[in-house]
Amino acid sequence: MYRLTLAMPIERATAVFSQGEGQPLWNGLSVPVLEGIRQSISESKICTLTHPSSRTFARWMEEIGFSEILPTHAGRWFALQLYKQLNEKDRPKDLQAIDRLLNPLVKIVVSLPAPWVLPGGRNPMITAVK
Repeated sequence: MYRLTLAMPIERATAVFSQGEGQPLWNGLSVPVLEGIRQSISESKICTLTHPSSRTFARWMEEIGFSEILPTHAGRWFALQLYKQLNEKDRPKDLQAIDRLLNPLVKIVVSLPAPWVLPGGRNPMITAVK
């Protein structure tokens, strides 16, 4: 996370970081841009955020009284893969049809146990029962 305190009017800051798009953009923050406004930067901070692992969350849930804590798969990935396999004409056209198609798959997938560490070192979703 980055924080910049700028000594300039908001309109100028918006123009500097928007690259002509009207709204500030993340890619509008670059070394050349910052060098160009160096005199207007009165403070800058960088924070690195970390999140607890799934195992840590599970331990906390157990400590506060959850009786069952399971790593599970995220249904959204599987639902997207199924949706991509459909021909354009076979894809559902409204939210109710999407639910009818995807809900059965998602219910099955989220009930399948997952490893505590997924490929790429990712954390699984957690299902917990109080």
